[in-house]
Amino acid sequence: MNLMEKYLLKIRPEKIDIYEKLSDLTGDQMESYQERAAIMEFDGNTPRGEAERMALERIMQKRKHLLN
Repeated sequence: MNLMEKYLLKIRPEKIDIYEKLSDLTGDQMESYQERAAIMEFDGNTPRGEAERMALERIMQKRKHLLN
């Protein structure tokens, strides 16, 4: 675990989980995640962190559905 990860773990443990999930996304999934988060943030006036969390949650749900 690098210094940044240790810092994030102290401040916001959920950030480490988000980074791990993002690193597992394919290129298409990452593009979809970024697009969803941007739409929620700008069109929905959702705070950035919340928009990113919700977008990642949606991508992970779709991914889980495809694997079943």
